[in-house]
Amino acid sequence: MSKILKTVEHGISKALNIVGVIGFLGVLGITFAQVLTRYVLKTPLAASEELSRILFIWISFLGAAMVMKGNEHIRLDVVKEYIGHRMSLVLELCIQLLLFLFNFVMVVQGIYLMTITTRQVTSVTRIPMSYIYLIIPVSFGIMVVYGISIMIRLVSELTEQKNGGTTR
Repeated sequence: MSKILKTVEHGISKALNIVGVIGFLGVLGITFAQVLTRYVLKTPLAASEELSRILFIWISFLGAAMVMKGNEHIRLDVVKEYIGHRMSLVLELCIQLLLFLFNFVMVVQGIYLMTITTRQVTSVTRIPMSYIYLIIPVSFGIMVVYGISIMIRLVSELTEQKNGGTTR
């Protein structure tokens, strides 16, 4: 795999980890503040539920992108047990290609969703909905990058096997 792609992947991973931790701490802090103000001060925060929901949406999508890097999404491996290693690699490459196409479509549709929701805002915080929907093209764009990396690795492994090299 090229050094540029590895560098990009590493940078994205670091950023995802940092943003994920900050988002999680944000949800935790907002929820704690909401409980504190509601039950101790008897005056609930107006925007806390909305902000928590927005942060939760963002960290969920970013978490899905993080899982894509390690190719750790839920899958059924039953078929792989009955086919050879080479066919297993071919099957995995086909799966990654389909995922790549799906992720690319989601990037395009996410951008479209952002453009049609530019005038809509949330009810309490008045945050534009397009900012909330921004996570769709961002997270699926990251998944596209990770998918390309996985496909390059699979093609490299298949090529090595075809040329008689050992891969595992």
